[in-house]
Amino acid sequence: DVSSYVDHFEAVEQTSEWCVFDGYPARTFHGYNGMNRAELAKVLVRANGLTDEDIAITVNNYRAAGKSSFLDIDSSLSTNELWYVDYVLYAKAQGWVSGYSDRTFKPGNPVNVAEATKMITEALFQTPTESWAGEHWYDRYFDMLEYFDLIETSGGKLYYTYTEEDPSIGFDATPESKVTRRDAAELIYRITTTLEEGEGSFINYNPYI
Repeated sequence: DVSSYVDHFEAVEQTSEWCVFDGYPARTFHGYNGMNRAELAKVLVRANGLTDEDIAITVNNYRAAGKSSFLDIDSSLSTNELWYVDYVLYAKAQGWVSGYSDRTFKPGNPVNVAEATKMITEALFQTPTESWAGEHWYDRYFDMLEYFDLIETSGGKLYYTYTEEDPSIGFDATPESKVTRRDAAELIYRITTTLEEGEGSFINYNPYI
């Protein structure tokens, strides 16, 4: 079903090859589907190319150190009992995800564009410095990514650019919009390839290749 959102074809194909996303039956991607917090935690871990052994070592050390988990996630459970527990704990140990003020994670809550942009950027790169900070908490992420041409912002909306003739196709949402699988795949693909080309540092992304 990737042909139905052809602008994301390369990103979806590549992130699927990297085993970042699980597909659906009949080899479909369902790119317009939203994502919840547990699903994104799993994607963040997989996007870093970690093996099950890597995850287990970090999570077991995290448990052994007696560090606090979320009140709504029993950290003593195995992945056989709760499929997302190790992904969430790994992401928390790395500082990629945080909980709510009541110390819960709410794994089934949908993720919006601002939250997903923050988590993906921190998981694949780091927290942008204070020099990128703006009026809203998410400005530092959007402003840095826009500076390096990974996204565009206009009129309170965010865009992915694909062609010089039609720069607004694809990702078109506000920070509060629910993020979709296709848009998460696109951002992961762009950040990963840009950092690879820049040998760990951001360089300007060329969407017209």
